[in-house]
Amino acid sequence: MTIAQRKNTKTDIDSIDRALNLLVWKKDVFIRESSEKEYEKAIGYVKSIMSKLEDKCEKLPIGHRYTGTFYLRKPYTIPYEAIKIKGAAFLREDLVSWTIESDDEYAKNLGCFRSVYKDKKMQTTLVREDGVAVFAVKK
Repeated sequence: MTIAQRKNTKTDIDSIDRALNLLVWKKDVFIRESSEKEYEKAIGYVKSIMSKLEDKCEKLPIGHRYTGTFYLRKPYTIPYEAIKIKGAAFLREDLVSWTIESDDEYAKNLGCFRSVYKDKKMQTTLVREDGVAVFAVKK
C-alpha cells in the first residue's frame, strides 16, 4: 500500500462526484443528443464506479498506531537525551510525523515527531509497519 492511497481515492471520488453533478445538470443536452436510455446507462455507470471507489476507501486505513514504550529525542539538548514515553504514537496515513498520545503531561505537550525510537540509544526508529492499522469508524 502506498502512502496517501486513501487521500488519492477520496480525491477520485470527489472528482467523479463533480462529473456526476455535471451530467445531471446537463441532462437535457445528453438526452437531446442521444436518448434517455443512454443517459440513464451513463449515470448508472458513473455511480457504479463511485460506489466501488467508496468501498475501496473504506477498506484502507486512516493511519497506524504504535502502542507501548518508545523514546523521543528531548528537544534543545546537547548531547541528545532520550525521553521514555509509555503510551501511543499515531501516524496518519498521508503524513510522515507521529502524534504522541499519552497520559503523561509532558508527553501531551510535545506535539509531533518525525522520528520516534524503539530503543533508548535512539538508533532504531519506528516505521509505519510497526503500528497497527486504524480504520475509520463507519457511520
